[in-house]
Amino acid sequence: MITGELKNKVDRIWEMFWTGGITNPLDVIEPISYPHPQGILTEINALELEIMDELKKLGVLIDG
Repeated sequence: MITGELKNKVDRIWEMFWTGGITNPLDVIEPISYPHPQGILTEINALELEIMDELKKLGVLIDG
């Protein structure tokens, strides 16, 4: 079980997904697990960049 600041960060990330209409974690994982036409990949890349920016603002460390 996570607690404290890490839990708060995870909660804020989940809140971003929930607010965007994503309520099932598999809905986040599945799109990046399968091949997609270029247009969808462009959208996924843009969303990934937005999420990365938000995670940086929250102080979450990301390898990659």
